[in-house]
Amino acid sequence: MSTKIAPPKAAEDPADREIIITRVVDAPRELVWEVWTDPRHVARWWGPNGFTTTIEKMIAPPEKRVVLLSVSDAHGGVTRHPLSAHWPLETRSTVTLAEHDGRTTLTLRWAPHAATAEERQAFDASHDGMRQAWTGTLDQLDAYLAEPRKEAIA
Repeated sequence: MSTKIAPPKAAEDPADREIIITRVVDAPRELVWEVWTDPRHVARWWGPNGFTTTIEKMIAPPEKRVVLLSVSDAHGGVTRHPLSAHWPLETRSTVTLAEHDGRTTLTLRWAPHAATAEERQAFDASHDGMRQAWTGTLDQLDAYLAEPRKEAIA
């Protein structure tokens, strides 16, 4: 496993700053795509340790996935992050997968979406914590992918 975390992209407009994390995982792209997009799998590894993930709906194929992420209330409505009153209501996550010799290079780009200046500032100020959270999430992905293949695909 190798993880490379790029510094925030230099930009005049803070709205253009995004987190970029690249990791090579020891699994073929098709399997990484499956465990990244199939709700049965995502619920088993997604999120930092201690978080529970509930998947309502997902869409697929195996090279690039763009998702708007938000915190939801009990009824599925968009709500403010419980730990940050100024966190963007939506963030955009773009994941690309490139396979080389049976291993997959996963690149994650994460940025605020349609955010106010205050929300962009909150996102910007949280880069260190988000890098740590994403690293933990990708550690869980590695562990999940390391499980016997029959369980990972079942």
